[in-house]
Amino acid sequence: MRCRLAYGLLWTALGGLLLGAVLPAWLHPDPWEAWQSPWFRLYGGLCHQLPERSFWGPSAPMAVCQRCMGLLGGLFVGSLLAPLGQAQRARWARRGSLLLAGALLLVALDWLWGWLYGNSALSRVLTGACLGLVCGPYAAWGWVALWRPGTGTYSKRERCTHGNPHYPST
Repeated sequence: MRCRLAYGLLWTALGGLLLGAVLPAWLHPDPWEAWQSPWFRLYGGLCHQLPERSFWGPSAPMAVCQRCMGLLGGLFVGSLLAPLGQAQRARWARRGSLLLAGALLLVALDWLWGWLYGNSALSRVLTGACLGLVCGPYAAWGWVALWRPGTGTYSKRERCTHGNPHYPST
């Protein structure tokens, strides 16, 4: 029951983040009003928000750039797929660092290619989505682990010494 609640809260939060990145472009008729909205300020610490690298609604850019939009979408979809991959979690744990390194390498290569020759909106969205898809299940599994019974039941001293044969018991 706790896992369902944890997944539900995570999906609601990630869906809210994704929706919050899109809505200001559709709600405000004037770009200046959209840029002054609390949503743009919220995402200002996460994204550079360059208008020329953002998708546009009817009159204003979205609150995040194309790569961050792909990342948020990939995080959302990856977290939706996390319960399906729970049985394969041990295999993911062994290959996770390689998957993460590969996704980060794709983002770095796209950035370098864009710096040298210019990249497209599609390449920015796809590289962000790849990174989000890789990180989404890990974020979901970590979030759900916080909600499991018994998590955090040790005191700080017990957590540090639990199972350590070299630490004298008192």
